Amino acid sequence: MKGLLIKDLRLLIHNKMMLIIWFVIIVLAGQDYDNYSFIIGYTMMIGIILVFNTISYDEYDKSIVYLMTLPMRRETYVREKYLLMVAGGLIGGIGSTAVCMLLHNDIAQSILVEAAVIMLVIFLMQAVMLPIQLKFGGEKGRAVILLMLGCIAAVMITLGKTVHRIFNVPEDVKNLIIYQVTQFVNRFLSLDLWIRCLILLLLYGLCLAASYSISCGIMRKREF
Repeated sequence: MKGLLIKDLRLLIHNKMMLIIWFVIIVLAGQDYDNYSFIIGYTMMIGIILVFNTISYDEYDKSIVYLMTLPMRRETYVREKYLLMVAGGLIGGIGSTAVCMLLHNDIAQSILVEAAVIMLVIFLMQAVMLPIQLKFGGEKGRAVILLMLGCIAAVMITLGKTVHRIFNVPEDVKNLIIYQVTQFVNRFLSLDLWIRCLILLLLYGLCLAASYSISCGIMRKREF
């Protein structure tokens, strides 16, 4: 795994101009009080995209065929991509959060809470995106992810309109559902901070373990 990490880090260093632009955008956009949540999410996504680009580099000129002939298991390749993905997301998230907190220390606590939520959502997206990238490759994988997101949005919109039209949900039922959801959220928020963090970390760990297992299965069956 050490050799794979060195290879990918060297590939990322070649994108140093992107990294410089990335840092400049964080500092400039972070000056605005209304932009910090966007900046945190944006920088995390850039970090993840840079990691996903290493999969495209591996497939360039059939380089991955050579990698698979090396004395390593395919699971090691998957493990290295997950480690790099989580590290890239954490560096982007923690770095942008720290810059925003330094620039706006009067709302530092609010920034920290929003950053935690954004990081959790993006890490869950990572757990879905990486198996798709490994299954379809770098270029096709991005197209499949965009198509999947479009389909999900279309299904959700259509389903919402259909359910409302067919069942004609009464206003009191809607209010009851909203009340129950609000009560659940309030009960969760009433827990101690460390308990909430522990629950969220456990949920993310389960999702990441499932994602890793799926990715390993994909790589075992993949032919090069």
